[in-house]
Amino acid sequence: MAYVATTGKILIVDDNAINLEFLQEVLYGEGYTVLIANNGHAALDILHQQIPDLILLDIMMPVMDGYEVARRIKQSEKYNHIPIIFISAMTESESLVEAFTIGAVDYIFRPFNIMEVLLRVKNHLSIAMLQRKLSHQNHLLQTEIYHRINAEEALKQANATLEERIEQRTAELRLANIHLKVEILEREAIEKERDFQRQQLIQSDKLASLGEVVAGVAHEINNPNSLISYNVPVIKQLWQMCFPVLTEYATLHPHWPRKHYGFFDLSQHMQEMLEAIEMGSDRISKIVSKLKDYARLEESSHKTPVQLNQAIENTLLIVGSYIRKLAKNIDVDMAHDLPQIQGHLQKIEQIITNLVINAAQALTSIEQGHIRIQSRYLEWIQAVMIRVEDNGVGIDPMVVERIFEPFFSTKRGKGGTGLGLSVSYGLIQEHHGIILIHSKPCKGTCFDVLFPIQPYSYSQFSSLKPTILCIHHQSCAFTSFESKLPKLNHVSTEIFKTHEMVFSFLEVHPEIDMVLIEIANQNAWQLINDIQYRFQLLTCIGYVSDISHLNVLEMINDSSEVLLVHPLEALINQIHKVNRIHVWFPKKEHRDNSEVCH
Repeated sequence: MAYVATTGKILIVDDNAINLEFLQEVLYGEGYTVLIANNGHAALDILHQQIPDLILLDIMMPVMDGYEVARRIKQSEKYNHIPIIFISAMTESESLVEAFTIGAVDYIFRPFNIMEVLLRVKNHLSIAMLQRKLSHQNHLLQTEIYHRINAEEALKQANATLEERIEQRTAELRLANIHLKVEILEREAIEKERDFQRQQLIQSDKLASLGEVVAGVAHEINNPNSLISYNVPVIKQLWQMCFPVLTEYATLHPHWPRKHYGFFDLSQHMQEMLEAIEMGSDRISKIVSKLKDYARLEESSHKTPVQLNQAIENTLLIVGSYIRKLAKNIDVDMAHDLPQIQGHLQKIEQIITNLVINAAQALTSIEQGHIRIQSRYLEWIQAVMIRVEDNGVGIDPMVVERIFEPFFSTKRGKGGTGLGLSVSYGLIQEHHGIILIHSKPCKGTCFDVLFPIQPYSYSQFSSLKPTILCIHHQSCAFTSFESKLPKLNHVSTEIFKTHEMVFSFLEVHPEIDMVLIEIANQNAWQLINDIQYRFQLLTCIGYVSDISHLNVLEMINDSSEVLLVHPLEALINQIHKVNRIHVWFPKKEHRDNSEVCH
């Protein structure tokens, strides 16, 4: 909807009588109310008596020029809303800039163009009218808001009063209910006194019935379980007796049996399968024992000393057969110096089970599939570590931030529920541990779970951040890196007398995700190859710091991820592009789910 001003009050200020008379006659003929002033002081006096809708103000006037008049008008809260159009014959840009800086809305040049003057006046009067309407509507809106706020406050006060009355009435009813309960209890006490013997008989009957139910359940479970537990040792003995005969027969008949496993594959895993059956039977016995001794269930919920190697062994007995169907190469490397931690054995077994099954399901080839399970004692941070590593498909960098979210799964079409890693993360937090994830698409994933030896102590984990290990010959070789990569951890090669010492250092420092090696001789290059063979997810970068060592390049093949010759800036840029380790801290200690360094 267009608003066009046809009436309005206009103040014309000009020291030239001809201009005044001309503009007055033109505007009056258009139906406007016209006020005139021949100097700045007269204009200000008129403003005190009448407030115009628009001011046409000449710039060049004696005593007080138009600029000063405009400044005084704009400094007044009462008049600063009045739009001002300057009139002048000056066309210099400085004059225009000063006019608009003071607060003018427009500028009319002399000699006048009548149509231009009328159009500009109408436009600015329309704008001023719209602004007044908007101001009025804003005032109405503010008034409405004020009334609504008052109404809401009144409603809140009424609600508060009502809540007080409800609370008071509730307290009265609660007190009356207590009195009623006391009266009922007194009556029940009298009735119990009368029927004491009868109640005793009923209670005894209930306890006897409960005992019969427990005994019946235990009996029904124990009977078939006893057959298993008693016959497994017999089967083991029979297997030992029959094994030589079957071996001889299988040697003479290499195609027997024809289905499923070959004989030698079956014989290789038979002992493990029998032990898994025996362990399952033992677990059934424990369940029956817990059913009989239910009253001690809460006591058993307390944390007890746990040996992580035992948890790994128990897990592999249960899921060993399953993961062997998905991976031909399974390496288990458990340290012998692991101290115990306080925790729940079965919950830690569940963590390992979920990680191992995830690793197996990430493999793309049975023959090439490789799963490595390790345990280590990290003395430098007083923690024990379980590592589960695979050479599967890896985790997409866009997904790794969400893998611990409940019900998030990349295997939804294959039956994944999205709860395995979420549950594991919750159990790790329950044990005050942290988890480090290092993954590269198409290369594999490594999960490192760290548990503190001292319960409720995990402040030492705050230093675990993605770290670069620098191995060099001279202490000054990587000095320039420290200012540009402040989280760099560089170690002189004099610490590592052999390659095995480097491997041992890497195994107890899971935070290291990149190794930067100065290549000064063939031994350094061999170290890169050996590290990449043992730690396939580590990024190894060879760096030639001395141009005189360029002949080393003749020995280089394509095994390192990147090799940059001497340009330090390019090397730093490359480091920032590599996928780094993700460290997930307990939520109670760190509000962020993870910390990632790029």
